Amino acid sequence: MKAHNLLILLVLSGCSTTYTGRDDANAAAQEVKPTPLVTVSVQGGAITGVQAAVGGLPPRVRVRAQSLDVRIEVRDAGCEPSAVTLEVSHLSAGMAASWRPLLNGVLPEVAAAREAAGGAVDFASDPDDRNRTPLAAERVFEPETEGGVRVWTVRTDRSAGRAELLPGVAAAITTGGAGACTTLDAEGAAGLGSAHLVVRHRLRQVVDKPFRFAVFGNNAGHTDVRKLITASIEAAAAAEVPERERVLFVVIAGDLTAEGTSAELRNAVNALDAELTVPWYATVGERDLATGLDEGVVARLGLTTFAFDVGATRIMVLDSGDAAFTLSTFNQLGVWLGDTTLAWPNTPPPPNRLLITHTPPFDPHGSRGSGFKSRQDAARLIATLRRAGLPLVITAQFATFERQHVAGVEVVHAGGGGAPMESGSGSGHHWLAVDVGEACQPPRVEGDAVGAACVDATTCGANLWCDAGVCRPCVTVTRMEVD
Repeated sequence: MKAHNLLILLVLSGCSTTYTGRDDANAAAQEVKPTPLVTVSVQGGAITGVQAAVGGLPPRVRVRAQSLDVRIEVRDAGCEPSAVTLEVSHLSAGMAASWRPLLNGVLPEVAAAREAAGGAVDFASDPDDRNRTPLAAERVFEPETEGGVRVWTVRTDRSAGRAELLPGVAAAITTGGAGACTTLDAEGAAGLGSAHLVVRHRLRQVVDKPFRFAVFGNNAGHTDVRKLITASIEAAAAAEVPERERVLFVVIAGDLTAEGTSAELRNAVNALDAELTVPWYATVGERDLATGLDEGVVARLGLTTFAFDVGATRIMVLDSGDAAFTLSTFNQLGVWLGDTTLAWPNTPPPPNRLLITHTPPFDPHGSRGSGFKSRQDAARLIATLRRAGLPLVITAQFATFERQHVAGVEVVHAGGGGAPMESGSGSGHHWLAVDVGEACQPPRVEGDAVGAACVDATTCGANLWCDAGVCRPCVTVTRMEVD
């Protein structure tokens, strides 16, 4: 018996953090049922609230975008016509919107033809959802804008395999009519009478050139410095700035607040919304979690661990607010570092990866114990990144600017977002301009090093691209001082 007890203790000691309440909150923010038979799911964003049907209006689902490519699905499993209103915030100004209705299954003859062809050929399927049957072509639409938030209503009738988008929700919507699930099966979707009707939406800004985005963190509730930083970023996002130097979006690497109260977080989010016209996304720092606002944090900021693809780079923003990665975060990181796609299966994953988090794996000075709580987990993270060929990590816990090289991975400590700068840090308050190239070479590709002459991307080595005839890093960071 004692031996068994010892074994259990050894297993538990191998991992410092297995769970946080934000794991559940993050999972719950990806799918919701506004009615018992209708499901709304989101990729590239988070569900931050649901308003029940009232006064003849349908239920309303609030979504916070956390990428430049958002996928929202409404799945109808009922036999009666239904409607749901979608409200999406923090979208880019250059966003385009499209939608497509599908059945959540393939026709028997399509399945048989695929089997006969060994799965090598698609028959009348959707390229993004191979195991669904399109009911109509992809269609462009323009959501209404209410206070900077995009709004539209989806009305579905599964009995007839029909869906439509309605502009606005100014008047009550009557769905009217009764449906019969057998109608769908009898009228031409043979064998799919029980299939759910899916209405898929895509909201995205296409980025196919080199681009720049901004990163800052460790504001710690200092509103005066935050205003300096957001004003500087806004100036860098103006239309008159050359396209390659124009900030497209902002990532905030934690510590938006000083003490993690609900009021502080609400005020910080409202202020950032007012001060920034470009989309901004955020994860948490230890200050933001001081009062245990796990669900409240996700409701205000969206997912605290998320990833999105832009151009040639996958940006992974991971929650290390507890000075650790949970098991689910490590597992998610492993998936995102691989060749998996995100929301769109027919889009190949980009060749490069960039990690942004709050707490660095190791204290750069080795004396304060201010990295991960577990040195074993810190070493595991660095080893994981090293094996994947990821060259750069951006953190924001320390009030300094410093570059640290750990086993071939560069860690940039850039906590100049507002908290008093450390003595001898050699820098004032700042944000980072992160520049991303195009046609970048993935890890472990042989080629010339930085600075070598090149003709195209194939000439350059791993994590490099050919820029004006010279091999340059795919991702570079520049400190932008504000005081």
